[in-house]
Amino acid sequence: MKQKLLKNRLLVLICIALIGVAVVFWLWHTYHKKPAYTPVAAGQISTSHKNQSSNINYGPPTTEEKQEAQDHKAQLAQPPPPPVVGTKKVTPVIVSATTTQVRAYVQGVFEDGGTCTATATKGTEKVIAKSTGVATSNYTQCEPMNWSTPLAGSGWTVVVDYASTTASGESQPQTIN
Repeated sequence: MKQKLLKNRLLVLICIALIGVAVVFWLWHTYHKKPAYTPVAAGQISTSHKNQSSNINYGPPTTEEKQEAQDHKAQLAQPPPPPVVGTKKVTPVIVSATTTQVRAYVQGVFEDGGTCTATATKGTEKVIAKSTGVATSNYTQCEPMNWSTPLAGSGWTVVVDYASTTASGESQPQTIN
């Protein structure tokens, strides 16, 4: 009788252990399962996960693309539009200014579409970079303004202007060391 009771207990313990192992395996499998989809990079279209092809053109720019770039450079070189009479006076804040890029924001204005213009001067040299303002929850963020080529050396003075139909203003100058 004692042996039968011992065998029953042993059988119950083995069943509980097998159930425990099955649950652990199921949980591990559930959390380590691959997603049902494979993320696709921008510009790629995939109908099969087994045969994905790239639609990215790594070839040299076409004549049309070169002309678009030249037109865009000419547009960026234009002076900022004059402020509209009766606009709110604002002071853009330069967050960072380097030899490759300027980052700034405008307090007191919450709007999309204003023009942010960074002007770097050093002696008689002058370089201009532009971007568009984007509304955030409590200010207008200027998208990063990238110089067309990195500024040579240090000692450049940078000023950011902001102009829109409702606000305009100029930042305090900042020197790139």
